[in-house]
Amino acid sequence: RAGRCQPGVCFRLFSRLRFENMLEFQTPELLRMPLQELCLHTKLLAPINCSVVDFLMKAPDPPPALIVKNALQMLKTIDAMDPWEDLTELGYHLTELPVEPHLGKMLLCAVVLKCLDPVLTIACALAYRDPFVLPALASQKRAAMLCRKRFTAGTFSDHMVLLRAFQAWQKARSDGWERAFCEKNFLSQATMQIIVGMRTQLLGQLRASGFVRVRGGADIRDVNANSENWAVVKAALVAGMYPN
Repeated sequence: RAGRCQPGVCFRLFSRLRFENMLEFQTPELLRMPLQELCLHTKLLAPINCSVVDFLMKAPDPPPALIVKNALQMLKTIDAMDPWEDLTELGYHLTELPVEPHLGKMLLCAVVLKCLDPVLTIACALAYRDPFVLPALASQKRAAMLCRKRFTAGTFSDHMVLLRAFQAWQKARSDGWERAFCEKNFLSQATMQIIVGMRTQLLGQLRASGFVRVRGGADIRDVNANSENWAVVKAALVAGMYPN
């Protein structure tokens, strides 16, 4: 790759129509990242007497004030901020997790309800992308839909689909037929690998924050006592997704 792996020249080909519709500059990261997460971290940086809105409005390309206010209201609704826009204890913990606040709250609820492992998988899949691949051929689309439906396990839950697909993939990987499993079930092998990495990262952060005890290979046993109880898992999901 020119400029990365070794010196060279890179040529990129675009249609004239696509080129004319391109932005002159990339959208600033401040306008691309989730606003709720941005507001939480802004509160850590802003001076004590400066509101989040006022602080962000000083940026060269600030997000719309109304959208920032809506994000702040949502943070208050999920108890990450108090009515005066100060971070609650939950809010401080959410700033330590590299996911959107509602997913972070979902993980913390899973720790409390002792069903961390399945919720960790679901949260990572939601934070990254759906691992299912939609085939280009119309003849394969129905087969892909049927594969996805098989993973519902009678619950009619998209979250259950993500969980069961990941668990089945883990077993296939341990049995040595990971690639064939992904092809058969229209799953992205690369996406699954990234979800594994995200799980490791988040679990490490939960350990560093003291939510999961560090004690060798059995360190997460205590927070998984209810991981096979779908009713408890759903409770953690609902608590995290509230008020959606």
